[in-house]
Order: sequence, then C-alpha cells, then structure tokens
Amino acid sequence: MSTPRARRPRLRLADLPPPVREALRRPPTVTYTLVALLIGVFLLQIKAGAVTSVLAMIRLGANVPALVLEGEWWRVVSANFLHGSWLHIGFNAWALYVLGGLLERMLDGRRLLVLYLASAIGGALASTVFSGALLAVGASTAIYGLLGGLAAIQWRLGERLPDIFRQSKRWWWIVLVANGAISFLVPRVDAAAHVGGFVVGGAVGWALVGAGQPLLVATRHKGVLAALVLLLGVTGYGLGAAYLGALHFDDAAMARALRAVARHDDAPAEVLNELAWDLAVSPRAGRATLEAAAATAEVAVARAVEAGGPTDHVRDTLATLQARLGDPAGAGATELGALAADPRAFYATQLARFLEGAAPPAWVSGPPVGRVGGQRVDLPGARPSALTAVVARVRRRTGPVGVWIGVVAADSPATLRRARGSASLPDDVTLAVLAALPAPEGFIPAGEWRWWADDAEALSLEGLDVIGPSAEAPAPPSVQ
Repeated sequence: MSTPRARRPRLRLADLPPPVREALRRPPTVTYTLVALLIGVFLLQIKAGAVTSVLAMIRLGANVPALVLEGEWWRVVSANFLHGSWLHIGFNAWALYVLGGLLERMLDGRRLLVLYLASAIGGALASTVFSGALLAVGASTAIYGLLGGLAAIQWRLGERLPDIFRQSKRWWWIVLVANGAISFLVPRVDAAAHVGGFVVGGAVGWALVGAGQPLLVATRHKGVLAALVLLLGVTGYGLGAAYLGALHFDDAAMARALRAVARHDDAPAEVLNELAWDLAVSPRAGRATLEAAAATAEVAVARAVEAGGPTDHVRDTLATLQARLGDPAGAGATELGALAADPRAFYATQLARFLEGAAPPAWVSGPPVGRVGGQRVDLPGARPSALTAVVARVRRRTGPVGVWIGVVAADSPATLRRARGSASLPDDVTLAVLAALPAPEGFIPAGEWRWWADDAEALSLEGLDVIGPSAEAPAPPSVQ
C-alpha cells in the first residue's frame, strides 16, 4: 500500500517575512511598461500592414541575418519588439506578465530590465549567427532569457530563495520540456533565438544575485547600474536607427533588402513570390526596386519548379514585373507559361494586357478592322520542327474581351480571320494578332486553337474561325 506524498504547504501572505510581503505588494512597474510597449508596437504594425506583409516587417526592423551582416546591426534590437500574429504577441505578453512580474518582485526593476534587454539582444544575435532563418521577430528571445535567469537564480541561491519564489522540480520539468518541444518541433519557430536567450539570461541571472546584491530591494551595485545604462543606450540607439531606417526605406534600401532575401538558400518560393508581388502591384516602386523584385521572382520560379509545386502564380508575378520594366515580349512569354501551367481566363487576360504595347509580328498583313473577313494573318513557325503560340486579341470598342491562342508548326502556316458571314459577331468586334511566342511544351497540340474570356457575353464570339493551311497566302518570313 502506497503512502500519499507530502504536499507542499500553502503559503499565506500574513505568514511571510515582512520583506517578502512588501516585495509582493509592490507593483511590477517595469514589467507592465514592457507589456504595454510590446502591445503598442504591435498595434502600430497593424496600422502599417506589417503583420501579414514580410516586406513591411523588414522595413520596420525584422532581424534579417543577411542585412545584419551587411551592417544593419540595429535589427537585433528592433526585431525583439515586433511580432508576427495575434497569437505570437498574446503568448509573449502573457509570459512576460507572469515571469517578469515574478522576477521584478524578486529582484527589482533595474535588474529585471538588465536581464530582459541582455537576453533579447543575445538571443537575436544567436538567431543571426545560428538559425539560418530568412527573418525573425518576437520578444521570445527575452522571455526565454527571463526563464533562464529564474533557473540560474534558483540554482545559485537554493534554499536561501524564499519559498514563494522557488519552483518545484515538477514545474521545471513541465516548463522546460514544453518549451523545448515548441522550440525544436514547431515549424517556423526560431530555436536558436530561444536557446540563445535562455543561455544569456541564465548567465546574467547568475551574476545579478552575486555578492552585494540582495534580493527584494532596489540594487545600487555599480556594475548593474553601468550595464543598465549601456543596454538602455544600445536599445535606444537601435530603436532610433530602426525608426530612421523605416522612414527612409527608399528605392535603393528596398532593392538591397530584396536581394539579400533572394540570396537566402532556404527562402521558400511562396515567401519570395509574396515579396515580389507586393512590389509588382505597388505604384510607388522605383526601377531599382522593380529590377530587384524581378530577380527575386526569377528565383521564386526556379525554386517552385525545383520543388515540383505550382508555378502559375509565381510566373504571373514575374510577368507583371517584366511588363512594368518595359519588356512586353518577355512578359508575354512568361505569362504564357503561367497559362500553360493553369489555363485560367485571368492569365489569358493578363497575357493580352502585357502584349498591348508589344510590336506586332512583321508578318501580319492588314490592319485590324471590324468588317467580315477581319484582319488576315499568315502564321509561320519560327524554324523547322518548332512550335509557335500565336496570341490574338478579341476586342470591342469598350476594350479587350478575350484572346484566342493557337499553336502552329513550322510546316503548317495558317490564316486566322473572322468567320465569313457569321451573324453572331457584333459589328464592334475586332480581331488582331498581338504576338508569336515560343509555345510551352504540352500546352496546346499543333493546329488547335483555344478561347479564353472573363466576360460571359464574349463567349458569343465563338464564331471566330481558323482557316488553314493557307494556299493563297505568300510565304511569310520566319519568326525570330
């Protein structure tokens, strides 16, 4: 028969020594201030759109190792005040409230601030050097530092630590195992930052309860005060530099940030595509930024192909950037690849829009007119055995309504025109060839044509016809 374990007696406030009672009644002002600061910064992130946008988070000071190593050291300070979601800020603010409140009453506000700031910067530096992450944000560096500091203090003081502050072995096992699992098993969690913060916090916590540094009273130790002044200076300078960096995050700075991110070997295609797309649709992006975004999108396409995932959306991003950079033919060829990967009407519409400013093929004969017979176009292949995709826009007076795309071979020239005598075609419809592009492998079989349109009314234009091969057409020049 087993005997019940002796329970730890419940402590009452009246039974505690006067210094402990006084410490417990003292509000943890520094802890409350830090919690309010983290929440305030997160609200500013929401206003700036820097919670869901990776690029906006980089602008505000996320820890991007490549940029830190290029000289933007202040990111190891500012990143500790940013968070990536409501859950992220909620967990860290709660943990800071619990651990910070305990340690501030045990030590004092000055020593707590030294422990917090040293752990935050130390954890961020560990993340920069060891994590291999694309970027990192969050106060968990400091939170794990507080946990490490508490462990070191309890280990060093042992029975001298008042019972109210001392945690049981069971508590430590649960906390350490749970936080270790979060750090090493949960995706996208920066284990290096957690471990670095814990180690630095442990070392600082051990030093903060040394000789001449009693618990429960405000410290006057010169070493602690000097460390506090230094850490406050570094933190203030770092946050000021982050503010100025965000304020002057110009075209060159944005381009530099993008190139640093794109060079990261483990940056996933989706993250790179998100960065590039944000800039592809930004009216404020300058040419240097657009060029860097296009290079980033090219890396995203290559990594998406390598991973065997979908490529249509990353190709569309690259095509949008190529069009903004004044390369309609390149944009058209890239967008055709997106359409081949996922035959959606949106990509066909994009294709027609990108090719609007492209020079028409030299072998187009006749202007695009709205009469029966329309524009006559002879369609050769580029070279023997090559396939060429020909993009023809269907247009009304109100604007483009869809495109025909067909694939022709070198030995099968054809003539594309409106169907003779078709009563279903409105008078304001025009057919015009926009470009001849290399056909993606397996896109459309040679000799076939397909129609895409966003507008259901435009489907009545299926009276368009392809007549071929054309015996009456003169031999056209080759497409280069």
